[in-house]
Amino acid sequence: MGTVRRLIAEARCGLCVPPEDPRALAEAVLKLYHDASLREELGRNGRRYAEEHLSLDRCVAQYQALLQQV
Repeated sequence: MGTVRRLIAEARCGLCVPPEDPRALAEAVLKLYHDASLREELGRNGRRYAEEHLSLDRCVAQYQALLQQV
């Protein structure tokens, strides 16, 4: 599993499709187009994940912990 796919799965913030599969991409786009509640849920999940895991304070703390280990 690639890094982006893993991040999306962990955050539950999007849909992943196989590379170079236009049919799967079109189906995913249409699924989101027709399902407003899914769009909203994925958006909320992505924002929550970013706030919890990707904030400046969180990143600085992770770098500090890493540097203390070495």
